[in-house]
Amino acid sequence: MRGALVLSLLLLSPAALADEPRPPVRRVEAKDPPRTDGDDLVSSYTAAPFLALHVLPIRLIGGVGVLGAEVRILDKLTAIGRFGYGRVLTKDPISSAPRRQSYLELEAQVRYYPIGSIQGGLYTGAGLIHAVVDTDQLIPSPLLNLASGLHAGPNLGGNYAFPFGFLVDIQFLFPFRLHQPTPSVPSPEGFERATSLRIGVNVALGYLF
Repeated sequence: MRGALVLSLLLLSPAALADEPRPPVRRVEAKDPPRTDGDDLVSSYTAAPFLALHVLPIRLIGGVGVLGAEVRILDKLTAIGRFGYGRVLTKDPISSAPRRQSYLELEAQVRYYPIGSIQGGLYTGAGLIHAVVDTDQLIPSPLLNLASGLHAGPNLGGNYAFPFGFLVDIQFLFPFRLHQPTPSVPSPEGFERATSLRIGVNVALGYLF
């Protein structure tokens, strides 16, 4: 009886247990989760350029300063709002003498980029231009003739982004006058009056955010 107890203690001793082979440790290798289409797309809206600020320097030659912003709505679709104000050159309808008049311009556009995006590409779109100036004359301005009233029409153009976010935008406009208010003193015969269709070009410099 005592011999059997001593034998059992010897078999259960640490030295005896150390001699027994331990069971192998099961190793499980980590596997990558299954990938699906779209895993590599960046979901953050601000990860790519989404805003472009515009200034139209050539319009300053005609006396109007124009500032605007283009906002990305979808990958290929943007919206633009612009504000312009200045003093434009017209002729007094009574004396025919040159004069300066206040000019206000509000513009809204929608653009679609079949090639590229807001950070560089070709686009087409449409827009509204509301110009406020107390005359019915055609107002000459570099690359774009101005006139009082509400205008709407298509446009097309392209832009190119340089390093560090600088942007150049060239746009061809074809706005048609929907409404022209009556000026306080209409211009007599012989003055160059505004036409219903305006064709011109806007050149904008911008910066991408």
